[in-house]
Amino acid sequence: MPPLLINPDGIAVHLSTSGSSGTPTLHAMSWRRLLTLAQTTAQHFKHWQGSTILATVPSQHMYGLEHRLFWALPLQANVHDQMAQLPSDILKRLSQLGTDSILITTPFHLNACVQSGLNFPNIRGVLSATAPLSQNLAKHVEALFKAPVYEIYGSTETGAIATRQAAYEQDWQLFSGRSIIKKAQRFYLSQTQSDGSPNILTELHDTIENITDNRFTLGPRSNDLIKVAGKRASLAELHHTVKEISGIKDAAFYLPEQESHTKLYQRLILFVCFDEKLVTTTMIKQKIKQYFDPIFVPKEIYKLEELPRNEVSKLTLSSLKELLERCRHEI
Repeated sequence: MPPLLINPDGIAVHLSTSGSSGTPTLHAMSWRRLLTLAQTTAQHFKHWQGSTILATVPSQHMYGLEHRLFWALPLQANVHDQMAQLPSDILKRLSQLGTDSILITTPFHLNACVQSGLNFPNIRGVLSATAPLSQNLAKHVEALFKAPVYEIYGSTETGAIATRQAAYEQDWQLFSGRSIIKKAQRFYLSQTQSDGSPNILTELHDTIENITDNRFTLGPRSNDLIKVAGKRASLAELHHTVKEISGIKDAAFYLPEQESHTKLYQRLILFVCFDEKLVTTTMIKQKIKQYFDPIFVPKEIYKLEELPRNEVSKLTLSSLKELLERCRHEI
């Protein structure tokens, strides 16, 4: 998510870039609206009232701001004043906070906890966002913390709008006061305003399917499908396939832009962190071949200690491009 700036009028302003030119785009959200969003969302999680919140995400990003800080008010919750990043830090702090804790985190941090082999204390619940959470990982996390794991769906412009218990549900449940409208093959979120003012309509940049009452499913994102030599595959499915391999700590596929001076198609690159005692690059290639056309087997695989994730554990295209240049230069 983009960084958060606070202007003198008390407006939270998110600075992002859009389009190939990287032109800055501002998304403004008032404190009143943030609090209203948090109050509505908290109604769905009122069984967590009185909990203590531990987060692995910073408060200067929308996810952390909405659920680490604003959530504490309607939930009458305490908030730990420090973030926890490493599994050992998460274990230490949750052990200190006790069983009334809830963990606000990301799939990256949850996968690290599962891979760590540590025994975590029982807590009240886990909330995950910023990237898709696989059903298999969600089940492992529920067993690890002996608590339900909820995934939330939303954006910087809308805040959280829906949730699901990822280990068991494929469809999403909209929070109160929200509905999805389809107009001219585009989807919009309608949010009811508590003060009686007109509903806010915000375009959703995802494909929404099977809309029934307050539930829906997500179709493939337009930027999720990649094309290599005339064949298509889902980046999300590729990532899930690799990350399901025991011993894989983190992974990211990257498809470089087509070079103008050559007619040869570009091949996928894979950056991966893994335990060499459990995994080899040959095993990774064989796993991909089981589920995808051989054209999607990475031409180059780079083993790394860690990937250049940002404060909310996301990987940007620019960071992957820079990483590829660095890896090739070091060979």
